[in-house]
Amino acid sequence: MKKYNKVITLLTVLALTVAALPVTSIANLAPILVSATSVSSNEDDVITITTDGNPIDSATYDSLLSALNAGKKSLNISGTFEHITTLLSSIGEAAFITNDQGAKTLLGALNKVENLKLDVQGDAVISPEAIAYISFLKREAVTNSTVDQSNLKTLTIDVNGEASFSPKTVQNDDIPATISEAITGLGLATDGSGTTLTATDGITLPEGENDVATFFGGNAAIVKNQTVTADGGNGATYQVADDGTVAIPSLVIDAETVDLNDANTVLNSNLAALATDASIVVSGSMDNIRALLTNFAAITDSAAKSGLAKIKTVNLAVTGDATIIPNDLAYINYLKNQISESVLSELNINVTGSVNFGAKTGSDTNIPDKISENVTEGITTTLGATGAVNLENGTNIADFFGNAKLVEGTTVNVGDVPFTINENGDADLTELTIDAASVNETELNSKLANLAKNAKLTINGNLEQTRNLLIQFAQLTGTDAVAGLKNIQTLDLNLSDDNAVIKAADLAYVKYLKNKLADSSLTDLNIRAEHKVSFDGVTADDIAAAVSEISIEKISFGANDVVTLPSGSDISEFFENIQLVKGTKIIVDNILSVVPDGDGTPQVTAPNFSLIKAHIQNVGDKTYASGSNFIGTTGQGLRLESISLGLADGIKGISYRVHVQNQGWTAWSKDGEAAGTRGKSLRIEAIEIKLSDKLDKQYDVYYRVHVQNQGTQGWRLNGDTAGTTGKSLRLEALQVVLVKKVSELPKSFG
Repeated sequence: MKKYNKVITLLTVLALTVAALPVTSIANLAPILVSATSVSSNEDDVITITTDGNPIDSATYDSLLSALNAGKKSLNISGTFEHITTLLSSIGEAAFITNDQGAKTLLGALNKVENLKLDVQGDAVISPEAIAYISFLKREAVTNSTVDQSNLKTLTIDVNGEASFSPKTVQNDDIPATISEAITGLGLATDGSGTTLTATDGITLPEGENDVATFFGGNAAIVKNQTVTADGGNGATYQVADDGTVAIPSLVIDAETVDLNDANTVLNSNLAALATDASIVVSGSMDNIRALLTNFAAITDSAAKSGLAKIKTVNLAVTGDATIIPNDLAYINYLKNQISESVLSELNINVTGSVNFGAKTGSDTNIPDKISENVTEGITTTLGATGAVNLENGTNIADFFGNAKLVEGTTVNVGDVPFTINENGDADLTELTIDAASVNETELNSKLANLAKNAKLTINGNLEQTRNLLIQFAQLTGTDAVAGLKNIQTLDLNLSDDNAVIKAADLAYVKYLKNKLADSSLTDLNIRAEHKVSFDGVTADDIAAAVSEISIEKISFGANDVVTLPSGSDISEFFENIQLVKGTKIIVDNILSVVPDGDGTPQVTAPNFSLIKAHIQNVGDKTYASGSNFIGTTGQGLRLESISLGLADGIKGISYRVHVQNQGWTAWSKDGEAAGTRGKSLRIEAIEIKLSDKLDKQYDVYYRVHVQNQGTQGWRLNGDTAGTTGKSLRLEALQVVLVKKVSELPKSFG
């Protein structure tokens, strides 16, 4: 009885989701068979139980028993894994614990089943207990039961989702500790033919498990071509071959964390398990990848070395910027040439950063000096980088990489010249920057000859240097260089002059690129000035004619400081068909306009003050950045003695005079000149400020003062007197602001 008591105890603890249920008769068996909702059979000798968590009724029980007694040899139980295991454990519990005769009768009939299939819907977490639920079919009868020795020969677990495994959860000696023990306890064929497992979304072993065959005890066959991930993500993905053997077709190695010192590392174990024509991905910094590749060359373990020979594809996923040296590829050569029967035929290097190339290190004569010499014949090699691949100036890209193909879209900088790799793996020069001050004719021809279709050319230099370079373009005769000129789509002229004086003829030089070169691709001309721009002998008609003759789609123009047009110019007419850059300042007849967002039409804007200077009692000269705040002091009893006012961007036309203690009104000062005295200890008592007859058509000048014993007065404008005369009161502070002319005083100045 001791043996049977163990069986009863086992089945008691295996009931994970069903408590002990009182069953006293066959009529009450239905509620115990939790999860079974229907029973059917077909002509192929298969009985199917579909489970959804609901009990079956007596009629369903009778149908199942009838089908079993009719000699049906195969049983298919379909439902979630939880419901299936609950169903199986409930039958055993009813038979062995509650001594239900109906359950014993059903159990006896179930023992006639030869083939059991669990058709699992959804993901399944399989534990040793779950496999043990099925073991009651293989156990001997207990006293007074109708259970005979089971005829079960095959068990199939088919998971429509992901199958993962958990360790034993119930502490009982009768419960197997591992999956392999549970499978052994079924007593099925020991060659794996009796137990099979498959999952549509793969099989994942628990953390720490790396040996698939040992985990399943060798008694379970995993369906061929099934994917198995081991060790909870250690990078090894196993594949079951047609012959049932398990191997790793794809291995991911983290070079940042892999243990290279222990001879019995997971790395060696995984290498030994590699399948024929396997691929490996080595990820990490270039320094750590280099250390790993060096380790490959030093491996002596025969099984791991045999695994290296099976590698067909090596993918180096390099994180961060990388410096690659000839030695790096020499380690790959080792895998190809020094390992017997190596099948290595593909190397892919992908860098999430920029790539530089360094010189060979060490004196080993077996290591080639150049990258191209390290690309072994018979290995297809590709290189790509999210950043740029940087080569020394003058390097021939094709020669440097030899048999290595660069990934489409990769940028390769040869010196300061950027090439872009096209779909054929060839280098296209899509962006070229030329320093007009130091251009070499031979080098210029070579660079132009490499320009790809729709390229962008940027010329940096002052206007005279740029003009001379454009003239040089017009005189080129080299076929390849002229062909390169035709490929220019965008031309950027970046003028560095302090004051670039543009002539109408300058645009004529650009016209050559568009109209004198057949099939020119030029569509965009962008002119940017670092500082000031003015025009010499140029009218709106001259600019319009030049733009029309160039006949390109878009011309944009702008300056960081200011653009001055000839007197009387209409900005819109002058720049007709030219797109002005946002923020560009334009001055015509001392009136400032600024290009806003939107359509780019310049709007008249009040200029800032570039110079506001005050000479203050006991302080001396003090300079202020703008007129938005008071200059001078308040509450300190200090007099203003001299004032200077000047507008920004070279705008002229602000005049001012002051009333000085004991002297009266001074003559009018203008545009930064000093008004008042210095070194005489004489106070300013009043001030008047006005604009010239051109400025005063567009702007108003507002100003107010802080007067001794009176405080801050109200705003005055356009020549009004601010302060006092004849009262011997000092001016202590002044605020002055230039605004666009409006019909009434702005609220902020009220």
